[in-house]
Amino acid sequence: MAPLVAKDVAAALNRPSGRVLVLGTEELMYTPLRIGDALDQIIPGEVVYHSTTRSPVHPIDADGYAIRCARTFPAPDDPGRVSQVYNVRPGLYDDIVVVVDSAANGRAAVGAAGVSVAGAADVSGMVGALRRCAPVTVVTIPARGPAGRPLTLPADSTGGAR
Repeated sequence: MAPLVAKDVAAALNRPSGRVLVLGTEELMYTPLRIGDALDQIIPGEVVYHSTTRSPVHPIDADGYAIRCARTFPAPDDPGRVSQVYNVRPGLYDDIVVVVDSAANGRAAVGAAGVSVAGAADVSGMVGALRRCAPVTVVTIPARGPAGRPLTLPADSTGGAR
């Protein structure tokens, strides 16, 4: 699946010859990493991988300090709490690719590779924060439960699938 998704993502990039950040969202790390690796095989630019976190860290913009800057935004799976991403700032990346699952991005439409390469209101806080740094492409992958059935949230749920 990752090579097919990477082809769709490559076609959506603003500058495929530039520096591209592929961003996983919290525990959703493996699939975005695979998509980033496949993307790195087909575009001429540099591909870098990060993930968002719910763990706050104090950034210090000083040479040698590991966390130089922070972006805070509503969590894509639970807008009532915050998530962070570190070391993402304007001018560092030419494109940002955010990978979320369909449980966090309820309006996702399915594209040619079985995923959506578009944004939705559920991730707008995160996308808005990241767009201050570079153009953002949102990739929504299907969330699957046991026996391949799609995961669904209870009608009264305020967060992601538990």
